[in-house]
Amino acid sequence: MSSTIRAACLVLVAVIIAVIAGCSGFEPKTGTKVTLAFQQGTDVPREKLAELCGYLVDRSKGVAAVDKPRVDSVSDDSLVLLLPGKRVSRRNVNRLIEKTSIDFYHLSAVATKKHPGRPWKLVSASGENNAYIFADHNSHRINSSSQQHELMEQIVKVGEKPILTGEDILRNATYNQTKSGWVVLVSFNERGSETFYEFTRDNRGEYLAVFYNGALVSAAQVDGPIKGGRAFLTGFRTMAQAREAAFEINTGVIPVNVSVKSVRYY
Repeated sequence: MSSTIRAACLVLVAVIIAVIAGCSGFEPKTGTKVTLAFQQGTDVPREKLAELCGYLVDRSKGVAAVDKPRVDSVSDDSLVLLLPGKRVSRRNVNRLIEKTSIDFYHLSAVATKKHPGRPWKLVSASGENNAYIFADHNSHRINSSSQQHELMEQIVKVGEKPILTGEDILRNATYNQTKSGWVVLVSFNERGSETFYEFTRDNRGEYLAVFYNGALVSAAQVDGPIKGGRAFLTGFRTMAQAREAAFEINTGVIPVNVSVKSVRYY
């Protein structure tokens, strides 16, 4: 791309930024300035830059609880995001660009009434940190909260493909409180709805595990075929956790890969 065209694209993006951000003249004088770097050698199309700006603004409102975040500037190799009125921690800044993951796995190594001889048994579905406890025939236990690596390696199995992923979920998640705690209701797209129905139809009594950002949040037994293309994600202890999960699901996937170059407080 020539320098002239590139400059024109940046001007266009600047206009889009202004529309997204609105008036900044009355924003707080303190806050957090985040510089994000594009991957070296990446030529980002202006449409993707506009998507990225919108994504970061929305994400900052949900994850960092910033009222009026805005993209301040865009250059060939970086983007500056302002988070007025908040001293946002580096951890939460990193979360702005982390990819949200939701994966549904069939726990085929866990014993059921139909298959009692399998190597693992679910012995507890509650307790500290809402952990699931699995035990093998030698009474060796795996805690889903503190031993996530062992859980994936020994029970889910490395290389096992998920039944469903975040790509099968629509961006209309909602959260609600039930008798058993806070839940997030997700809806599947056409392919996901069909897959979910077929799995629940053909695997009565089996365990279907839901992992949210790598953590096991649900491991329920299938009672029978589920129509309607919707499922509950459980395991959220507070409204804030459920609300944040729903927001992250609805935000979608970051459109451009970036890294945190610097975080400065002003």
